[in-house]
Amino acid sequence: MSDIDLQQAFDTYNQIHKLGRQPNDFELKVNDKICKCTFVCEGGTKRAFDLHNGSVLLTPQRECCCYNFWNRICTEEVYFSDLYQRLGLLTPESKLCTMSLVGNDLTLPSYTSRSFSDFALDNAYVQDMKNTSTCYWKKNLFPESADLTKPDVWLPAVDKYIDDIIVIAQNSLSLGGDTFNYVVVLSDTKYIIRPFSFDFSSKSYERECQPKTTLTHFDAYQMGRIIRSLSSCISDFANFELAYRQRKPLVVVPTPWVEPAVEPDETETNIHQFNWMSFDGADVVAWKLLPIVLYKLNLLGITYEMPLTTQQEEARDMGFG
Repeated sequence: MSDIDLQQAFDTYNQIHKLGRQPNDFELKVNDKICKCTFVCEGGTKRAFDLHNGSVLLTPQRECCCYNFWNRICTEEVYFSDLYQRLGLLTPESKLCTMSLVGNDLTLPSYTSRSFSDFALDNAYVQDMKNTSTCYWKKNLFPESADLTKPDVWLPAVDKYIDDIIVIAQNSLSLGGDTFNYVVVLSDTKYIIRPFSFDFSSKSYERECQPKTTLTHFDAYQMGRIIRSLSSCISDFANFELAYRQRKPLVVVPTPWVEPAVEPDETETNIHQFNWMSFDGADVVAWKLLPIVLYKLNLLGITYEMPLTTQQEEARDMGFG
């Protein structure tokens, strides 16, 4: 595009941004069809608008209206969404699109994603860890009598999650950060947890849109990524579960661990006393599920080294290992 076109593109993106800041719905042409846009949420480089057809339109924030910048964001989001789907992983199924102001012939790149509300119609409830206002999982996974310190309680819910994070690690993809979220899926009569990935792009750097070599061996670092991801999942959902039991808002807020005056009997400890954001209970459960991880790796023919414990990693980082 010429310099004039770039300026026109910036001005048009900026006008769309200003329209989205108004309290009322507005209209845009998306893929040459006039659509009503209703604000859903915003964060980072993007703002999301419900198109009332099972999808949302993503538009740039004010500081991201540069044509080349936003075109890169769109390209990366759609590339990685497609890659994850081809690997059998769940994403919002993003697709490139064009958008323009009604009455303006200048069409600009953007992308759409399947809306979280549309996933919920299929009994798949997205848990966006960065924006709890858009979360659709607001129930309990287990009976209130379930002991959340027992690995057998968690295994039916996280079995498929383990499969997915192995695929993610095998393809050197992200197991944390803004990209990594959850979806709870009703399968038959039980709920299962799966990773749900989006927000692949970065404001700060360009991502390489090329597939990486599929790993056939997991070193201790890769194994550690898997255990940490499993522990984080258990920790997050333990907090959601306890909040549900106590009928508190489902927002995870870490609080400092206070040493009890009297050491409780482990066999009589009430799970309601634990704050899983600071207590190592989730790590304990994750490590007890390690044999399941190893069994799945053996089935896939992936060789592995044993992961380091937290204490071993700390010793290594201090130069003692």
